[in-house]
Amino acid sequence: MANNITWCASIFCFLAFALTVVASFTPGWVQFPNILSLGFLQICSQRLASCITSIRSDGGTIAAMVLMFLSVLLTMLGFIFLLVGINRKSPALMRIAGTIVIVGGSLAIAGVSTYTRIATGAIQFANGTYFYSYGLAWASGFIAWLGGALTYFAARKTY
Repeated sequence: MANNITWCASIFCFLAFALTVVASFTPGWVQFPNILSLGFLQICSQRLASCITSIRSDGGTIAAMVLMFLSVLLTMLGFIFLLVGINRKSPALMRIAGTIVIVGGSLAIAGVSTYTRIATGAIQFANGTYFYSYGLAWASGFIAWLGGALTYFAARKTY
């Protein structure tokens, strides 16, 4: 039977995965008030109340997008390893899961940092603001770090 630390680690790892998915696939990275909002895969017009699928082709945005998608994959894989480790009562699998989730969180932080470097000039020029996906991406990285650390702690204390 898993203890409270293990459940808490599971919740944080799943939350990191969920926030990374939402941040990566929603059009809320940058908002230009009353005009449009931008994401990695969509551009939404607030005037027309519609969105189009569009992948921007500049190198920096693609780099940030790849880092975020790798973060999605790693946090999902880490969560799966954590569940298997809990089921098999294997501290080794739980430590591997913690490592994978921490690396996934680090990739999310790297993706957001890359995007910040790219978008700052355009945001200042056009009076835009960072929007909800941007904040969720930062939160997912830090929550993944916390979830990974809790996973290590749970592996040490539980089995």
